Amino acid sequence: MGRTAASSVPSWRRACESRASCPVCRWHMGGAGAQPDGAIYTSPSLWLASHPVYSTLLKLDDERWVQFAFKVRVRPNSYKVQRSTLSSSKHWDARIQMDPNMPHNESLEWLIPSSADVLVVGLMLRELGPSVDASVFGTLASRVSAHQVEGPEYSWTALLKGALQSGAYSIDNGDLRLGFNSVEWQLCNMRTKGDEYEPRQRIMSSSFDLGNPGITDCRISWGKTSAACYSICVSFTVMSEQPLWVVLSCGEYCRHILIAASSGYQAWAYSPKKEDVLDKLADSICVHLRFHRANISAQVLCLSVSDNKCFWNIDPAMLDHTYLSECPRIRSEDASLTISGVELNVYMVMYPRGYISAHGEWCEVKVLFCDGPLLATLTYELSLGHKRVKRTL
Repeated sequence: MGRTAASSVPSWRRACESRASCPVCRWHMGGAGAQPDGAIYTSPSLWLASHPVYSTLLKLDDERWVQFAFKVRVRPNSYKVQRSTLSSSKHWDARIQMDPNMPHNESLEWLIPSSADVLVVGLMLRELGPSVDASVFGTLASRVSAHQVEGPEYSWTALLKGALQSGAYSIDNGDLRLGFNSVEWQLCNMRTKGDEYEPRQRIMSSSFDLGNPGITDCRISWGKTSAACYSICVSFTVMSEQPLWVVLSCGEYCRHILIAASSGYQAWAYSPKKEDVLDKLADSICVHLRFHRANISAQVLCLSVSDNKCFWNIDPAMLDHTYLSECPRIRSEDASLTISGVELNVYMVMYPRGYISAHGEWCEVKVLFCDGPLLATLTYELSLGHKRVKRTL
């Protein structure tokens, strides 16, 4: 987004008032969605580009500030589109549109890997504070003050959110009902609402915590995978001292997963069958998420590492069979491996077939690498009983 500058350019005042007609460049402090080499972040929305997180407020005088944003042209098909990363943070309410010209916040960020695909064509500025000309910059800009504890940036953001909310620029992100160790998320009018979302765009619930099972920053989301299909995703952070069963149910579907204690960030998805989408779940979707403490030792899910080899030894007799008849996934805790000088986090997921017993058979085991840089080529060998499989990434 905008970068702060040392001087103002009054001739750009009129451009500051107009709605964005082409993407506005922003230089992002983070790297959400970018490749390892980074990216230039732009937006088709001037409202997002001028948010104080990206276009900082430069103090000109007491109770007077200025913002800058670059107007750019972007080469077609050179960028990746993603949802606004601000709309799921403390800097914005996910239930409010960031831009009144956009029906939701799902396609407001454009990531461009190469600077050769971006051309700066203009500079826009906005003045804020009680002394600014309200006829040029608007009455909201003239109400910004530094007297708030958080400062003028939060004053301006609060004014924007209040104006958009009072103007009914809201996003229906479902109804959350929290219980002791469970939550229910209800989405209604999906036949109409679904038409506003393209594939890979999502409706995301507000963030919530469930203290007793040790779950924080939990979110449930709905999104299209194609024109006629969708998926339901769940993400959360586990801070439990004991393994947990997580149970996701939606309509007639029910999935269970066993996760290790204090295993950190989790994310997984469910996609219903294509023929079920319109017939059973199109008008109203109700997702129920429950957390139960698993009556097993945390050591059962522990990965051991020796000489850069990772071992997962499970005694089926030590597992809690409460939910195993539902064919759950069982996730190990994370382990760290160092390969060619690069540290990788790895965990394993087991997909059993049918009821697990001491004499049962394992259906499938997957190895997943997470939270680390990707190597150009990585070959690993997976041993499961007498079977050995070699894979190259």
